[in-house]
Amino acid sequence: MDDRLLRPLSAKLLPAALPERKGSVDREKIYDFSDRSCKGLIDLAKQLGLQSIPAPSTGCALTEPRFSRKVFDLFKHTDRNDLWSFDLLKFGRHFRFDKNTKIVIGRNESDNESLRYMHEAEHEPSTTLLSPQGFSGSRVLIVGTGYQREEVLEIAGALIPRYAKGCDTADPQVEMNDGVNTRLVSI
Repeated sequence: MDDRLLRPLSAKLLPAALPERKGSVDREKIYDFSDRSCKGLIDLAKQLGLQSIPAPSTGCALTEPRFSRKVFDLFKHTDRNDLWSFDLLKFGRHFRFDKNTKIVIGRNESDNESLRYMHEAEHEPSTTLLSPQGFSGSRVLIVGTGYQREEVLEIAGALIPRYAKGCDTADPQVEMNDGVNTRLVSI
């Protein structure tokens, strides 16, 4: 990201980033929080009138290696920089199939619900949702037009029993929903 990334809560402790030098951000309106104590942040939240203050987190998601790889992949393979694309990075395991196609598999029930929600979201790109039928397993979201290719469906479908607990059916099937049509597919 070079110096395009601005950390508004600690930016005054760092050299001026590109948004500051371009005049997009007023350095006087950013902060210099530096310690692990959240006292300063809690005081700021109260000053801003926030009633519900979330519990402190472990820090910036961009410092987490797995998450930062997902962000790098997004920047490398697409020009999309919308909220939907960044929200998707928070859920599941991400597998890049090709430049235009990514496969995301849920890690737990919460991820599975989030992937369903992301598939149904109004401003989503082309997606296809695969849901296990007749056995417990993760949902898979195919992002991009790759679902039309048999090899993408085979790999995405194979991930479901791979990560499923107790998929002992001889002919596992998934429901494939591309936003227009729904059909059962053997995997």
